[in-house]
Amino acid sequence: MDPSIGVLGTYDSKLAELLFLRDEIRLNGYRAITINLGTKERPKAEVDFDLYIRIPDLIQSRDQRSFPLVFLR
Repeated sequence: MDPSIGVLGTYDSKLAELLFLRDEIRLNGYRAITINLGTKERPKAEVDFDLYIRIPDLIQSRDQRSFPLVFLR
């Protein structure tokens, strides 16, 4: 398995910068795992893990123990 680097950020407001980082990581031979932490709107690019999609479910469940499972598929 190739080494991986996580690119965490608010893809709803810093999309260009985060995609630049992702592309540079890939150009250098690493796997980039994109993780959106933004809560304003859905990102305009596909990401590997998206907190924006998971937050409503977590709020509705009100089960704080589920928060660490946010990024599990």
